[in-house]
Amino acid sequence: MVTLNLQQNQINAIENYSFTDLTALKTMYLGGNLLQTILEHQFIGLTNLHYLSLEQNQINSIQDYSFKNLTSLKTLNLQSNKLYTIHEHQFDGLIKLAYLNLERNQIQTIQDYSFKNLTSLETLDLGGNLLSTILEHQFIGLTNLLHLYLDQNQITSIQDYSFKNLTSLKTLNLRSNLLQTLSQCTFDAENHPIALALDIWGSPIEYNRSMCWVKEAEHDNWITVAYASSLVCTQPQTLNGRKWNTLTKLDLNCGAEVGELNFSEGGNTIITCMYMIVMVFTGTRTS
Repeated sequence: MVTLNLQQNQINAIENYSFTDLTALKTMYLGGNLLQTILEHQFIGLTNLHYLSLEQNQINSIQDYSFKNLTSLKTLNLQSNKLYTIHEHQFDGLIKLAYLNLERNQIQTIQDYSFKNLTSLETLDLGGNLLSTILEHQFIGLTNLLHLYLDQNQITSIQDYSFKNLTSLKTLNLRSNLLQTLSQCTFDAENHPIALALDIWGSPIEYNRSMCWVKEAEHDNWITVAYASSLVCTQPQTLNGRKWNTLTKLDLNCGAEVGELNFSEGGNTIITCMYMIVMVFTGTRTS
């Protein structure tokens, strides 16, 4: 047997070692059941499993090391459950995992280093949760991550350097959050050779001098702002109704030259970061 479909039943528990003899299994569907807890020994023996679907259950707890034997797993779907905390050892052992879907849970907290061993992960979907703050060490280890979805959360702040280790990132979706500003200290332009698609649609970001770095990054082809022709400014009043793709550095009150940018707000640390990254942009300018 290579596929086992148990979805849309009323399964509320899986006994330990239930699948021990299914060593050839590659795909398992357990979605649409009543599971609440994932335990450490439930998936023992499934060493060839590539796809595991657990979406639309009532899972609120994943015991540490529950997936440690799923060394061939490439896709893990936990969408539409009731997880509220992600902690360090929940995903240990998933050395080949490429896609992790945690969309539409109730996640409020991601402990530091929770994803540190997911070195093969390419897509992480955390959209539709209750995250309010992104911290510096939450995404450590995800050096091969290509797509990060944080849309439709309640994010008000992103700590400096939070994405600095995501050197392969191509897509960052921050749409429909509560961000009012986006610091360039969040990123590491010097060690990020790949162009990044940035989606901030639906977030109440004020388009002032704090966004000058985004315009510079666009000019250097390092960032592409998604839906730029649909992003309409509401603040400040002088730019009310203007679309992002029509704004210039002059509109944002930036300096005439990159090296002359003078950020007088935000504190010394932010000013230092902005200056350092602006210098990087100057050195890598393509035109």
